[in-house]
Amino acid sequence: MREFTNPHVIDGESVWKRTAAEFNPAPKLKGCQHAEYAIVGAGVAGLSAALTLSEAGHDCVVLEAETPGCGAAGKSGGIIAPDFIKHTPDEIETMFGENLGQKIVNLVGGAGRYTRQLIERNHLSCDYSGGFAIPAHNPALSKILANKAHQWQRRGFNVREINAAEASDYFGSEKYISGIEFVDGGQLNPLALCQELARVVMERKGVVSCHSPVASVSRENGKWALRTRDAKVLSNKVILASNGGNSRLHPKLHNTTLPLHVYEFATRPLSAEERSKVLSGNCTFTDKQPYLFTARFDRDGRLVSAFPANYLVRGFKQRLKEAKRRIGVHYPALQNVDIEYIWKGTAWLNTSLLPAVYKVEDNMIAIQSCNGRGLANNLAIGAEVGRYMSQQGGDVSLPFSDPEPIPWYFFAQYAPASLMSWAYMKDRLIASR
Repeated sequence: MREFTNPHVIDGESVWKRTAAEFNPAPKLKGCQHAEYAIVGAGVAGLSAALTLSEAGHDCVVLEAETPGCGAAGKSGGIIAPDFIKHTPDEIETMFGENLGQKIVNLVGGAGRYTRQLIERNHLSCDYSGGFAIPAHNPALSKILANKAHQWQRRGFNVREINAAEASDYFGSEKYISGIEFVDGGQLNPLALCQELARVVMERKGVVSCHSPVASVSRENGKWALRTRDAKVLSNKVILASNGGNSRLHPKLHNTTLPLHVYEFATRPLSAEERSKVLSGNCTFTDKQPYLFTARFDRDGRLVSAFPANYLVRGFKQRLKEAKRRIGVHYPALQNVDIEYIWKGTAWLNTSLLPAVYKVEDNMIAIQSCNGRGLANNLAIGAEVGRYMSQQGGDVSLPFSDPEPIPWYFFAQYAPASLMSWAYMKDRLIASR
């Protein structure tokens, strides 16, 4: 973390750390330990699986390199988006067949409702509020989104259209002409969510060992041996849930995900009058432009947004300038607003842009590829994987697949930032007209 001469600008630390309650980790494991289940990664997927297992009375250990939520989940925008990043429900059912397709659609479409119920059931203090929207910036996209809303509605999900008369006030920007709202979506403090999940897991007698990066996973006398610098955990079953970090732990997972880095930022707290001018719908949204824009409020009224990392915006001063430019383009009334926080997050992508669950080996499952939709989806997937591995009944809605390395990975890993550099230039050109 670096704090500059302007005391309101902190580079490298998320606003979520400021607003989450202090987390007191248990002492990290040392020596040789035994557990039925070992889970690598204390993000939402790993902790959701651990909660499911511990609630059923199973012995589980979560090994976390730093502290809960320190990775992609806790550095995200905290958006609950119960939708596919690219596909429609009809397309999913065509791709996977009616039965399996319906399971996948119900998993993703129900992930927002599952998240809210999980928070309510376990009294998780994470500043949750409801509503996620996707705006349309042109007539063609308006028709596409309306069709998508109808597909979700036919399946019983609470998705409504935002018409042209409502859009300007709802999104607070003249750039959008319509949109759709997922009523079961929402927003929260993602770091607080992970910390609260860890707290509940430990209350259920599960173990969350912080500052315990896993160096290796191997077979030893019929069990899985997970080694950290200070401990060895012997377990019957393993869940790899460190997203992009999974690639270090098993050769089958090497080069299976691509990093899309994003710079999240938060303004100073806005007054009630200022907030009413930018997001009267008081929900969160992410648009569909190549150089995407997102907006939401945190609990103190800060506007939280982001821009994709690219090769043309480098260094703190340029990032700060770009953050202010992005706000000014969409909300001219806030073009000179102070930025308080800027931090770097990562969305891990695969080639399908769909969540993935892999059976890596016997009694080893990997959950990865959040594709920018990880919070809600991974909570639901983690719970399903926990039930599946403990034989509590029920299948995993996602099909188990074999990991496939991304071709030409050395070059492919630079593709997201390269594409975002092109999108940035196009955005600047359009804005200058």
